[in-house]
Amino acid sequence: MSKGDNRSRNGSGHSPENDYGVPLEQIIHMGEQAAQLLNAPVYNLSHRMALDQTIQAWASTQPKEREKREALWYELQALGRVAQTMAGMVERAQQASTTRNHEQENAEKEYLDRQGFGLDEQLNAGQYN
Repeated sequence: MSKGDNRSRNGSGHSPENDYGVPLEQIIHMGEQAAQLLNAPVYNLSHRMALDQTIQAWASTQPKEREKREALWYELQALGRVAQTMAGMVERAQQASTTRNHEQENAEKEYLDRQGFGLDEQLNAGQYN
């Protein structure tokens, strides 16, 4: 896929494989929402309660209750995976924000260069030495 195709697909030249074709602006927005949720006391309390209840349920099982113990283990793994996934969304949003900012800076620089206001030309001409 060419760079032009990437831009038409998600609105930017940046299209990592794990973004599932989601535009950078949406990645940033979802990451902001995930950060808010991860920092919300109600989420943290409910997540901790779910973990504690699952651990208590697991601890109250008998060793011979293998299927029940395994199901509770998988539940603990899933609870952890949700929090990890949301933290990953926050990190990816930060990366996307940085990418967007670089793209905007480059676009502004290119525009100014085309208009004759580019600092590169002025520096090369010795005007700012």
